[in-house]
Amino acid sequence: MSPFFVMSLLFGLTFGQTASLCAPSEYTIHVEKRECAYCLAINTTIC
Repeated sequence: MSPFFVMSLLFGLTFGQTASLCAPSEYTIHVEKRECAYCLAINTTIC
């Protein structure tokens, strides 16, 4: 990756999070498949 891309990515992540007006909410998603013997739980945060 080019240094310009990395710097712009870091800049966007740093200032994008502080300027965001959303309130993160925690969600748990359960994924079940009939052909699998287990259930998968996915913990995530959605804005």
